[in-house]
Amino acid sequence: MDKLKGGDMRKYETEFKLKVVKSFLNGDGGAKLLARQWSVPEEKIRTWVSHYRLHGIDGLRPKRSKYSAQFKLQVLSHQDREQLSCRQVAAVYDIR
Repeated sequence: MDKLKGGDMRKYETEFKLKVVKSFLNGDGGAKLLARQWSVPEEKIRTWVSHYRLHGIDGLRPKRSKYSAQFKLQVLSHQDREQLSCRQVAAVYDIR
């Protein structure tokens, strides 16, 4: 199974992401170990896990959207009010 989709080094297939996330959740290793094992940035693994926990498999699928200024302000306001990291607020709002 190829981990990359269409040769773009930044896009990973959903099935690959799911495999890595399940390895993490099954305790096969932490993000750092799995990052080395799968040659994926550690931050990507943490993001995938966050999205998977909140949105299931849909959180790992590609999503292309344009966001309105109002939505962006809502997200930033929520982030500030709840003191969330970028990764956390992105997971809550399913922003990818």
